[in-house]
Amino acid sequence: MDKSIYTAMGAAKNIFEAQTINANNLANANTTGFKADVAHFRSMPMFAADGTGAPSRVFAMSENPSIDMSYGTMEPTGNPMDIAVSGPGWFAVQTKNGGEAYQRSASLKISATGNLQTTTGQNILGNGGQPIQVPANQKLDIGPDGTISIIPDVGNALGLVMVDRIKMVNPQDQSLKKDNDGNIVTSNGDPLAMDDTVRIRTGELEGSNVSTINEMVQMIELQRKYEMHVKAMKTAEDQATSSNSLLKA
Repeated sequence: MDKSIYTAMGAAKNIFEAQTINANNLANANTTGFKADVAHFRSMPMFAADGTGAPSRVFAMSENPSIDMSYGTMEPTGNPMDIAVSGPGWFAVQTKNGGEAYQRSASLKISATGNLQTTTGQNILGNGGQPIQVPANQKLDIGPDGTISIIPDVGNALGLVMVDRIKMVNPQDQSLKKDNDGNIVTSNGDPLAMDDTVRIRTGELEGSNVSTINEMVQMIELQRKYEMHVKAMKTAEDQATSSNSLLKA
């Protein structure tokens, strides 16, 4: 069979993977704080098995998708338990395996055990990298620097009492990636150091940075490319069938 069918098949396979990324982006167009994935492809020349000679064909090769780190639109909610990072930076949350991940926006709640969590159940991490514990039945105040304070419900106590401070970081975008659960984590898996310059806004959420128009255009383009390579495979098959018929004649 003509080797061109393998070239077309490899391209179709990678385009199918790009369609999966595109579909996931569209599905999360309204997910708070979601960062779109970007698929990357490059041409890979094929040399002889011993590495000699000129490349005979060029295959399509997919690479690990990167993340679009642009900011989403700030959406006012009026809920003091909604937080979003203002400008560069992230705040730390705990992954299900006890690791450290990063988000830019979340709606918060207090769990039955007193942990400050996102509504999806991830613990918010404090300055020391541990889950933040909040006293029961207390009104919270979240400062721009991530300070978690309570208004004491003891006699005539006045003022705020600091409980902890949300761990906030400001890494380089290229040092971050998505894990298999969709969490933003460091490429080397190491936790980041606290950055005192990062600021939080309450009563707002950062929306997804997915552009539905761009993703729809890309979806159409990927579908056309996929169909083109499937047609190329069918053409290669027809040519192989014709060649076999001539040899048998």
